[in-house]
Amino acid sequence: MSTKGTHIPDWLAVPFAGITPAPTQEKGQDLFPTGNWRAIRPVYRDKMPPCNNACGTNEKIQGYLDLVKRGKYLDAYALIKEDMPFPSVTGRVCYHPCEQACNRGQYDEAISIRAVERFLGDLGQSLPHDVVKAGPSNGKKVAVVGSGPAGHSAAYQLARLGYAVTILEKSPKAGGLNRGGIPDWVLPQDVLDREIERLVELGIRGGRQEGRSVRSALPARHRHGHLQGEARCARRRHRRR
Repeated sequence: MSTKGTHIPDWLAVPFAGITPAPTQEKGQDLFPTGNWRAIRPVYRDKMPPCNNACGTNEKIQGYLDLVKRGKYLDAYALIKEDMPFPSVTGRVCYHPCEQACNRGQYDEAISIRAVERFLGDLGQSLPHDVVKAGPSNGKKVAVVGSGPAGHSAAYQLARLGYAVTILEKSPKAGGLNRGGIPDWVLPQDVLDREIERLVELGIRGGRQEGRSVRSALPARHRHGHLQGEARCARRRHRRR
């Protein structure tokens, strides 16, 4: 329904109630086409929030922020642990692209998402037992090479899926880049150690033990000499084409 073409009584013609008059009555109907949209209802569309979209680990940021707002801190911690095995680490070292994408910044300033993540991570470290448990065993074993952030993340998610995971690490202590590439004043060693202990609680082996070299841990047919032979054969096949 539209008001266009409708006779408007003199006592309702603009200006009234402080409304700035339009140049003509017809223009006024263009400015206030109430009949065109007054019956339309808003449609809810579930789209990717900008903070989630910018997050490198695809955390459900808007979800745990809403839980924190309502005081459900343990639920918020459980939600963040679905995607991130060590929130107390990322809450200290992440460069927080989510805050740069936060549309709250268009109003006043972005939400301090990294600070909230650190708070939740430290809350989880204070618990006697983690909220995350290993999944039912599927009878399969997986070896993860390297105990850096990527290796630990892979081992964590695999353990949740029911795999028996062993981490192969050459360095004396697990942690990879988190251990050797970040200064202690940014990431204290005890915080990292506690997060690694959480992985050990999931049944992941080798996380805090001195590992062996990757080459010695592989079967003989997969070692360096065999791989070099495979590469030479591949180059010969390529030249024949």
